[in-house]
Amino acid sequence: MAFSRWSSRILLLLALGTGSASAQLVLTFDKGKTKTHQSIQQVLSKSQYLTDVTAYFNDQIKFPRKLKVHFLSCNEDNAYYNPDRPAIEMCYELVQTYSKLEEKGTSKEDKMLNATVFTLLHELGHALIDQLRLPATGREEDAVDQFATLALLSLEDEPGIYSGLHQFLSDAELEEEGDLDFSDSHSLNMQRMYDMACLVYGSNPKKFKTIPKEYDLPKERSSNCQEEHEDARYAWNTILRPFLKSPKKGLL
Repeated sequence: MAFSRWSSRILLLLALGTGSASAQLVLTFDKGKTKTHQSIQQVLSKSQYLTDVTAYFNDQIKFPRKLKVHFLSCNEDNAYYNPDRPAIEMCYELVQTYSKLEEKGTSKEDKMLNATVFTLLHELGHALIDQLRLPATGREEDAVDQFATLALLSLEDEPGIYSGLHQFLSDAELEEEGDLDFSDSHSLNMQRMYDMACLVYGSNPKKFKTIPKEYDLPKERSSNCQEEHEDARYAWNTILRPFLKSPKKGLL
């Protein structure tokens, strides 16, 4: 995917960055165990999009140790942060499911890449909380959903933003009332979708004016979304500031 995806601000940061020599966030790709997985591996490994995302966070964050973003065949559609390696494990099986997301006018390849980056950022949030010993006074899964959303907003990556919303909406449609797990560490998918929609809308109500109608966000909620976005952004920038290479700028 071309550099044109990114805003001029992000391109400048990448151009002025420290480069791969000091990279602590590193992409690795195992050979897929099936022909389909090998095709996905080729798409991901050749993606300038993924390379740019990891370069951006390498240039902004002082990681205490090397953190791999490890793509592999897992025999399950999953993604998770493994603190023992440490690594973000991204299964080709999960990436394969992303090609089936309903996004009008989007190729299968772009669906996979957009959704993969949202999931990667979610897991990166878990990794940062663990490696940097960041405080999380609420549910960690909700906090890292916030991080992923704020990161995409900071990157001005609208395709990735809408992909995240579509993921939650698609997963919510698969949930049946009798199967809802209220004890799960994740909020229900509809809740996650509304929370993300609110953060996105609150970041720029004029730019994202269609969000409330498109995702059925009630006025009672949307009227407070700017404040929700400001609070979330302030909280994440505050706890990350000691670990940023340019603390005054903030990350998100």
